[in-house]
Amino acid sequence: MSYPKDGRLESPAFLGWARRQSCFGCEMADEVNHVPRRFVPAEPHHHPSKGASGVTRDDLVVPLCRECHDRAHRLDRYSREWQDHAVHVARSRFLETAHPGELRLYFADLLRFRDRPLAVPY
Repeated sequence: MSYPKDGRLESPAFLGWARRQSCFGCEMADEVNHVPRRFVPAEPHHHPSKGASGVTRDDLVVPLCRECHDRAHRLDRYSREWQDHAVHVARSRFLETAHPGELRLYFADLLRFRDRPLAVPY
């Protein structure tokens, strides 16, 4: 017997914002090495990663460049605690820096996700 999936939160506004950010991995390395911050284009890394066919919410995203993204998947470079912290920082920065239109779309996505019917096994 199979049960329906609960679905996932899809937020194009949050993903678009994440693509315009600098890589969190390179940013943290710059802070540790005491060098000036540089802008490194990022792509969204879903955390926790569920694999190619998994379902991960769009608001659980860390902006990472291609190199750091590959390392996060292949070498497990970043600990789970670091990635949890990075997701929290990304959400905080989004709420502080996003355009009002992006915030409106994001909260509409959250409300739509919250009000969806849940998959309850009988």
